[in-house]
Amino acid sequence: MTQQNLQVTPLTISEQKALYGGEAITLTLVLTYTAVAIITVIVWKLYQSRKGKVTFPGGFLFEWGTYINGFPQLITNLFK
Repeated sequence: MTQQNLQVTPLTISEQKALYGGEAITLTLVLTYTAVAIITVIVWKLYQSRKGKVTFPGGFLFEWGTYINGFPQLITNLFK
């Protein structure tokens, strides 16, 4: 890798005032809060349901029994 002479030009006061930071951390926090909210709703609906099944708009379906009851069958099929 070669070294290059980089010329650094200091920003003017107006250019410094135009810069804003914090977009990345804001986006990270918004996405984190959204994920936590979705997981909270899923857990609450599973807790309140009698069937252990959650259906959301858009066709998203989460059925607890599929994962719990299907696991022994999955293990059995692996060792056949």
